[in-house]
Amino acid sequence: MKMTFALAAILLSISFVADAQDCDWQVSRKIDPMTDKEQCLISSSSAAISLFADKDSISFVTGSVYSRHGGSDGLRVRIDENTAISISPRGRSTSNFEEDARNALREIFTGARLRTSYLDYPSNKSGDAQICNLPELLADCGAPLERLKDTRSQAEIIRDMTR
Repeated sequence: MKMTFALAAILLSISFVADAQDCDWQVSRKIDPMTDKEQCLISSSSAAISLFADKDSISFVTGSVYSRHGGSDGLRVRIDENTAISISPRGRSTSNFEEDARNALREIFTGARLRTSYLDYPSNKSGDAQICNLPELLADCGAPLERLKDTRSQAEIIRDMTR
């Protein structure tokens, strides 16, 4: 009986990932001419999103022109069957005080499927992709993954650093 439930759970988890597109994460690297820091842009056309990573932070990036003009493109990400996470414009980077990006990335590191949705005026865009090697690509880009494991808020981290 336990074996039947375990097998059913495995098959169910495979079916959640089966709807996602193949692994298509691509990395482009460049050196910032002002800071000489390496920067990575990790993109997936299936996920319809990119992640910008350097040694200091990880940021979620959409192709929406709408968000660049002061609007909010309403980015939401959903990992596996977890509740969708709304990521505010200020919360897109792990270097900001909001927790949106950090919470989403923590789920990405343990998940298998990433779905996205955002407004690209005048319509909505959405994506559905396997997470597959995204955590490894972020690590290869030198992103500050150890900081993501710290569950304290950014304010608590800074307060502890200044004591």
